[in-house]
Amino acid sequence: MNHTIETLSDTRVKVTVTISADEVTGHEREALRDVSAQARVPGFRPGKAPEEMIRRRFAKAISEETTRRCVSAAYEYAKDKPSQKVYVLVDAPDTTFTPGVEAVQSFTFDLMPKIELPTYFGVETKVKPIVIKDEEVDAEVENLRKSRASYNPVERAAKAGDYVKVSYKGTIDGADIAGMTDKKIWGTQENTWEEAGEAGPNTLGVPAVVEGVIGMAAGDSKDVEQAFEENHEAEALRGKKGTYHLTVHEVRERVLPELNDEFFKSVKAENLEDLKSKIRTEMTNRLSYNRHMSQREQITRFLLESCQFEVPQSAHEGEKREVIERIMMENMQRGVPREEFENHKEELDKSAAEIALIQVRRNFILMEIATKEKVEATPDDFNRAITLQAMQMRVKPADLVKELTKDKSNFRRMQRDIVLDKTMELLAEKASVVESDDAEESHEGHDHA
Repeated sequence: MNHTIETLSDTRVKVTVTISADEVTGHEREALRDVSAQARVPGFRPGKAPEEMIRRRFAKAISEETTRRCVSAAYEYAKDKPSQKVYVLVDAPDTTFTPGVEAVQSFTFDLMPKIELPTYFGVETKVKPIVIKDEEVDAEVENLRKSRASYNPVERAAKAGDYVKVSYKGTIDGADIAGMTDKKIWGTQENTWEEAGEAGPNTLGVPAVVEGVIGMAAGDSKDVEQAFEENHEAEALRGKKGTYHLTVHEVRERVLPELNDEFFKSVKAENLEDLKSKIRTEMTNRLSYNRHMSQREQITRFLLESCQFEVPQSAHEGEKREVIERIMMENMQRGVPREEFENHKEELDKSAAEIALIQVRRNFILMEIATKEKVEATPDDFNRAITLQAMQMRVKPADLVKELTKDKSNFRRMQRDIVLDKTMELLAEKASVVESDDAEESHEGHDHA
């Protein structure tokens, strides 16, 4: 056999293998021998039937086995010829193999990228110092009280902090907002509950409604105006001004529980001092986690900025498909209809491609470091990963193991994810830490390694 290599990109090549006439004939003879040994021909013991009869009766099987042997031999020859390690076989077009006739078989491979690693141990990371003020702990105590509050009907106008049962209908220049967006919250609502008060960035309802119900009692009605931001989630409302007609049906006052033994028992604390201690510990753990996630994000950014290389097209495309599926699933769980994705197909595809490229580049860099540092997935790592995934999926670990055993690709993906995570943890452990009040916050969820 001999070959030629055509470079299609930095990470894709086409290897064309020429198989001599004698080699094709040899593979055909081997195929004939194997088929003959297994053939059942009346009047003959296995392997004893005349060759002409075997060729006539089992011509298709002999041809298929000849093709399999020729392609397999050509592949084993071709995969080691590129200068870089093969990442995946992309294409191998069908070829006809005839005994005594030279044949040509081509293979298109995506190759592992060439990555020049920076000094990855000791990356400087800036994190916020863990400081928990007494007033922050007190605020958490109040939040606990609010979460266990009772709501009593009152015969008065609503004040900030009250819960108000209200109906509203929004219009823009006389046209119903309900017809402009699929989200009911921006259009018309019947008998919904709103917490009266000053609207903020985390307000779930219409800000003008949340603020407008203050001073209104049961039976009152009025109109309020809402200016929609230029970047509003509902495209049809962006930059416009809406009018909402409100009618209040009921006002309820929030009554906080007293800080007594009954309350402390409900939050599993001995007393106020014990509750504050538990809250402080929980806040410390939360801040420590955020610091750690921030470190991982900073290390990821450092690696991406330090390593410039082209990724295999097949890896990018595969990751993009997974990103699209994940985005669609998350949004459908939030109530976004499937048709909405079709309306924004081009935008979704572009966004997924950008996210996928970042993830693929990061994964290749981390796997390169993992290879260099001999990071591997141990049986204990698999046990922990299986237990965690089984809890998330609400299935028995044994059932998950069966599924992983059936589908080797899922098993390999879990193995890869374990190695990626262990490698990132190693880098975070060896990173330098600088505490600073102006350190960036963690964008949890952007780092999947």
